Amino acid sequence: KIFANDKYYAGSATTWSLLKDREFLQGSSGPGFDSWIDPALVKLDKDKVETALISVKLYAAYDVGHNVYRPIEKPSFTRRISLDYNIPLVLVNTALDIEEGSGKYAILESNQLNTTFAIVREDNSHLFEIVNGNQLKFRSVPDYETITQKTYQLKIKMTKPNLDDVITDITIKLKNIHDIDPNDLTFSVSNTSFIEKRADGVYYIKENIPVNTTIGSVTIIERDEATPPNYSKYQVFIDKSTKRKYLALLKQPGNKFLVSNALDYESRTTGYETIEIRSPDLKKFFFRKFFNYKIVNVHEKTINIANQVRSVSENAEIGASVGAVITATGDTTITSYSIVSGNNEGIFSIDNNGQITINDNSKLDYETTQTYFINVKVSGEDADDKTAKITINIDNITENIIVINDQQMEILKASDIGVVVGTIVPSSGTVNTWSITDGVDSN
Repeated sequence: KIFANDKYYAGSATTWSLLKDREFLQGSSGPGFDSWIDPALVKLDKDKVETALISVKLYAAYDVGHNVYRPIEKPSFTRRISLDYNIPLVLVNTALDIEEGSGKYAILESNQLNTTFAIVREDNSHLFEIVNGNQLKFRSVPDYETITQKTYQLKIKMTKPNLDDVITDITIKLKNIHDIDPNDLTFSVSNTSFIEKRADGVYYIKENIPVNTTIGSVTIIERDEATPPNYSKYQVFIDKSTKRKYLALLKQPGNKFLVSNALDYESRTTGYETIEIRSPDLKKFFFRKFFNYKIVNVHEKTINIANQVRSVSENAEIGASVGAVITATGDTTITSYSIVSGNNEGIFSIDNNGQITINDNSKLDYETTQTYFINVKVSGEDADDKTAKITINIDNITENIIVINDQQMEILKASDIGVVVGTIVPSSGTVNTWSITDGVDSN
């Protein structure tokens, strides 16, 4: 088919093509497949030939169903067509992109050869120029990030001898390219049960995490909106302090950060890894960033302690023991005991052996408080602290002891009723009431 609007056109830029259900094989006289521009068209255009005879030779036909080439019975055919030389002058592409930066341009192309292009002077025309015949470019170097206007309308005039000039509206879009390098990255925590970022900016990672466990992922912070290149080379440098790295970075999938060696609090508490970002060919360095972390101790031993009861007398001296020492068991070495609650008045204290003693006996009074409940915390090496409730009962002591000695008094015979015989004086103690319990002539 060589037609438009039911007319066959001839000219130096006309494309000749076969019907849709046929195609040229590679190696034919044309450039291959189903269309070509014949150099003979230049002569046709010059001599204004009204008809042309097209001869096509086919070497084989492709059998799609059997996936083979088969010979054809009639390997060639001819077709005569009428030619019309009044083909319209058309701008091939009216929507163009021009990349930001120096030396970038778009190509103006018409459907005919020997066409010249010019910018029609209108609103945006002063921003553009045409160089080298058909290269449309910005007059000044455009920067996508600083220019507000990203789309422009322009009129292009096309001129060709013996044809009327054609003016066509085109749209030009400034295309953003990735020309601002990144300079930072973020680290996203994947599981807060064993890693967290605290206020000091350091990541705290629990020890004993299995090797190859994912602890997070790295994301580059882009400063350019354009599609970035493939930062395929993430490198984690070996920690200089230990000559081995404890965390590793994997590019796929998702730039994951992994535990590559066992993290053990007892042998190592702090560390850092250096992430370096380079271009895919490693020739261009972008930036590096430190990943600082501390290893959190996970207690591997246990402490067992039950609630216990102790007692002490209300008149106990300062420093006196309150019953036996607190008993705790487990596979760790106990390092300390402490009272964490229930001792607001400071009556009790406890030493690192678990012995509770009297710290202040001024308020130790059975008549005021008979029982105290204190919570004692036990700490041990590489073990979680445990707390137990200790009940302390206060024993009552008889404190008012009355001592009275035998005494002799005299009274005159026939004394009147109510006459004072004498006053009985106790040696110690306070007497609240007196009564006569025995004696001669008690009346």
